[in-house]
Amino acid sequence: MQYRFRQRKTINIEYRSQPPTIIPGDKIDFLPGSFGHKNCNDKLLHFFLNELENPTSPFAPIIKYDVPTYPINPCDENIILMEEKLYDGLRSFISLSWDFVVQEQNGNGDLANFVTDLINFQLLDLTIPEKTLPIQSNVTLILVVQNFVLKKTAYQILIQTHAGQFPSIFSKLKRQYYPFESIKLAFTLVKKSCIESSTLSNDNSKYQTKFYEVYRNNSKSKPSNISYTDLVNSNLLEFIIQRYSLSAWTAYTLQLTISDSSIQFYNQQNLTIQIKSAGIFCQFNGTKKLLKYSDFTNIYIQCKDLDIQQNWNEDPNLLIKVSCLDLTSQKECKDSKQNNIQINSTQTTQFFPKATFLPFTIQAWFVIAKKNSLSYSYKIIIISILIMDIQQGLSIIMKIYNLLLKYLFRVDNTFYIIKSQQFSDYQLVTILKPQYYKYSFQLYDYYQQFNKGDKFLLKFLAQYINDIMPNQVDISLSLNQPPICIFQMLEQNIKALESHKMAINYEQSEDKPYLYQMKVFLFTDDFEEFQNKSSDNSLLFYSFQQSNNLVGYFPNAEIIIIFQIIDQRGSITNIQQRLNISQTQIVCTNQTISQLVFREKIAWIFEIMINHQDEQNCVRLKDELLKYVELGLNSKDIYEQLLAHQTINLYKKLIVKQQASNTSKRYLE
Repeated sequence: MQYRFRQRKTINIEYRSQPPTIIPGDKIDFLPGSFGHKNCNDKLLHFFLNELENPTSPFAPIIKYDVPTYPINPCDENIILMEEKLYDGLRSFISLSWDFVVQEQNGNGDLANFVTDLINFQLLDLTIPEKTLPIQSNVTLILVVQNFVLKKTAYQILIQTHAGQFPSIFSKLKRQYYPFESIKLAFTLVKKSCIESSTLSNDNSKYQTKFYEVYRNNSKSKPSNISYTDLVNSNLLEFIIQRYSLSAWTAYTLQLTISDSSIQFYNQQNLTIQIKSAGIFCQFNGTKKLLKYSDFTNIYIQCKDLDIQQNWNEDPNLLIKVSCLDLTSQKECKDSKQNNIQINSTQTTQFFPKATFLPFTIQAWFVIAKKNSLSYSYKIIIISILIMDIQQGLSIIMKIYNLLLKYLFRVDNTFYIIKSQQFSDYQLVTILKPQYYKYSFQLYDYYQQFNKGDKFLLKFLAQYINDIMPNQVDISLSLNQPPICIFQMLEQNIKALESHKMAINYEQSEDKPYLYQMKVFLFTDDFEEFQNKSSDNSLLFYSFQQSNNLVGYFPNAEIIIIFQIIDQRGSITNIQQRLNISQTQIVCTNQTISQLVFREKIAWIFEIMINHQDEQNCVRLKDELLKYVELGLNSKDIYEQLLAHQTINLYKKLIVKQQASNTSKRYLE
């Protein structure tokens, strides 16, 4: 569906990368015949009162943050995420402004630059770099937001800091689960001193740990029975909650208490996990969709509540109602004598003798499954045909195909028919040879844009070469849509070897928090090989970290960057950015290598190799820098090890490429 504005701007909401900025006063011209009323086949052709007006009772925006209630370490990176955003009109706020107030007399740290970045990038989530906050202080961050109806709200985020003498506790968990999932809650304790010369050893630390349920919002739900108390000397705490231990439609609040009397450390924090309902699922397992006229017609129905641990059709509280509709006549199904068929509407199996139905009969079998106040509907399309030989079979198949398409255009409000029976909607994955008994594939390799909703079908067909009747199985799957993200970079002129701040902004989602990865391709041919899946010669500057603030250092070249954002259910958004890095004057003498960060050293190495190979001072600097990178092979940080390996491999490849180029030049001379 498209919206056209009076400014002649057109936005296709199926493919939008960010919400459309429709504001009061805009005129919306709906395309004739694009949509209509629910349960009505005819589409609307004319629209009146189509100028967007202010709401009669506008609300100011509401934002909630997951703010730590305990003092945090200012010398660590700290992330404070937005939990909820209301009354934003499903779009970005018009304006964000940040400010701060610091109590105590320990300075302001680097808060001024941090707040400036928040405003410039219009960020709501807080990724606070290490040493941004002052030590032993009470910090108040002030946020003012305005929504599209020009209503403003101010919020205060209160943060306490200590002097860096206590460990930080980082959690790795999702906020929402289904009852059938095994839940793993992991906490990491990290000690980081604010004094450069000081090192904190974790070897002798012993933590008194308590972990238990303190509240659940539904008294009828079963308790989690989580009660853990122990004295541990590990920096990793893991708790496993078994499948079906928690009830659906329930939020469980768990409390973690960690203390160490030797350093007078005490930390108590609550976390809430939401258990969602997976609902009722029904399938027609073993039911044939294409039936020869002479065959028996057998309908097999299996239903189960996915929120409890029971086998198919064994839940006494789950009720079903079965019905049949003839799609040609749009009436109840009839037998070959034009009598209504007898259906036991509460039974999970339906049997009919041979030749019960006439050839070319197209039936839709419906199952409505109910439990408590919830109801779910499923259906299957069954076609009865008569086949004498291959040639006649082909003719009949074409007749059915035409009949189905005719039905499609006549009854286009039936989701299943539109999505599964309109053959042109399908993307062919592969044709397997007979020796295959097992096959796996990545759906993303064949289809990337799911723009027709969050549900899709996979169709599997199998048949003998001399048989016109294929056996077919459809699998209905729900899609976890990937994050909606926007890349932001403030500088227009990106200079080589300079620090460049980048950020990824995103829409609020239940699948937060996200993880962010940044792959850099210094050469176009390496990027093309990566797209063809033949090699990966990228530099992994950031590897799936929680922070969405990124800093890049690049050589003077045309580079390609791929930002990958993954949500808590594994869906990935890829943002591809091509940047032309402009030249800058460099001085290779008197460089203090130890003051360069790791990525900066790498940028210098390739800047010299690409643009300054004939300058001896620069070559000597490059060799020194390479020694520092080689030290990274033994780093305790596994991602720094990986980046060091990638740098050395790309360095060797570039040497071979340059040598081959020089040899070619000599031959030409």
